[in-house]
Amino acid sequence: MNINHIVKAYYHVGDIMEEMNNENRQNNQNIAGNMDKNMAEGTGGNTPGNNMAGNTGGSMGSGEVAVKPETNIIFLVVGWIAAVLSLFAYPFIFGVVGVIMGILAVKNGSRAGLPLIISSIILMGVGMIYSGVIMNYVKHYLGM
Repeated sequence: MNINHIVKAYYHVGDIMEEMNNENRQNNQNIAGNMDKNMAEGTGGNTPGNNMAGNTGGSMGSGEVAVKPETNIIFLVVGWIAAVLSLFAYPFIFGVVGVIMGILAVKNGSRAGLPLIISSIILMGVGMIYSGVIMNYVKHYLGM
């Protein structure tokens, strides 16, 4: 093997690498174009046959479901309402609902679910201990 063979192999590897870079650039442009088109249509990014992985057909693992951000907001709002209600009435029921909503929000990628879980547990405990006192104070304050 002489130096000419080594130089030819080096240039051949360079050509292969350049071709791979061009393919990657084209795939990235296709993905960006699909994202722009989906955002303009309002269909999101993971529609069947047009997923974020560049039409490879299966970007999500088994058992995973694409959840829209609006769903996380619903989980969080219902969870916070249940957490606050656990101070006044049925603390065990509303506290558990708050914890479950926080878990669902975290599972779907929301970082706001963890404070909801912690707050629901704390408010549930406070509600179990002081719910009678809190209800009497609220009734007195409202003039009932």
